[in-house]
Amino acid sequence: MNIRRFEQQDAEAVSALVIKTIRISNVKDYPADLMEEVVKSQQPENILERAGWTHMYVVEDDGMIIGVGAIGPYWGKEDESSLFTIFVLPEYQGKGVGRLIMEALEKDEFFLRAKRIEIPSSITGCQFYRHFGYDYKDGIAEVDDEHVYRLEKFRGICKIGRNSIPQCVKVIKTSFMTVAYKFRLHGNKTVKEQAMADRPELKKGLDSNIFRSYYYLKEELLGFCRENGLPVSGSKTQLTERIAHFLDTGEVLLPAAESRKRSAADSTPITMDGKIGENFVCSEVHRAFFKEHLGKSFSFNVAFQKWLKANGGKTYADAIEAYRLIIEEKKHSKTGIDSQFEYNTYIRDFFADNKGSSLGDAIKCWKFKKSLKGHNRYEPSDLTALDKE
Repeated sequence: MNIRRFEQQDAEAVSALVIKTIRISNVKDYPADLMEEVVKSQQPENILERAGWTHMYVVEDDGMIIGVGAIGPYWGKEDESSLFTIFVLPEYQGKGVGRLIMEALEKDEFFLRAKRIEIPSSITGCQFYRHFGYDYKDGIAEVDDEHVYRLEKFRGICKIGRNSIPQCVKVIKTSFMTVAYKFRLHGNKTVKEQAMADRPELKKGLDSNIFRSYYYLKEELLGFCRENGLPVSGSKTQLTERIAHFLDTGEVLLPAAESRKRSAADSTPITMDGKIGENFVCSEVHRAFFKEHLGKSFSFNVAFQKWLKANGGKTYADAIEAYRLIIEEKKHSKTGIDSQFEYNTYIRDFFADNKGSSLGDAIKCWKFKKSLKGHNRYEPSDLTALDKE
């Protein structure tokens, strides 16, 4: 076996490897229809796009690719990185291939320059990563709304007894994030950070519409939640909604209260004329209803989930029609990336419009873009950021 950097001609083989592993290994921990949705984002073109902004590695055995893994910047940050797309063919699992991939990734420059490394881990791979020192982010040992565990590791921490590692990491992380948050808002800024500092300070009294108009790092959202007694669990999207609700009403909506609302909603019979509730949750009751009316191939794809969450008050008949339109549109459009991964979307679109440019240039434009009010999608005018350096 040998490991090497990914090359463009590997895309087909890597895609086939990932899809086979999802359908054999990951499907043991997830619903089959959910895994088929994931498969749609693992086509050769998706692999090539991901390899464009990460360092991707493949493991070969007698010329056949049997494993893959990638590492790249976390939300464009230079001191944080993330691991992606780590898969090993089922017939080669348990033979040291995964360890070989992890060792290569942890020698890569993206790892060596980072103070913190995050992994969006599947249920299937969670314990494997924990053997390498990755632990639950913010101590949350449950999957989020993207069906993954958020794991992380900090570099440069003193050597201590194994049993005290989790508590040590928690203390150091809390201190680091608090200092970083305050420095970002009040300290001396580098040229690259200055634009971010020009945003309105995230604090009580900020208008929720203004809050939604600017880009804030997840660490900043977590800092605000901690300072104001809001729950810190959940994805960036959930944190944003929680903070906006708090800014509007002053009310702290606890996850338990959200769960009670969901349970009550699930107990209500669903009819075609029934109204979609606010804060819609994709439950098994809803899944059964939609499968009955849309067929066994139905799944809660990302676009449909967004529609449901944004259209409280409309009927389930409207939802069925919307789903059919979404499926039809997907047949004629390129694969999208969820809004929580705006950085990935931006980098993809940057390279599509600026072939031959460097990742450094893409990141400069991204940092410029997220300092501006409004959306964070790539536009050719963002290239003005390169003239300011």
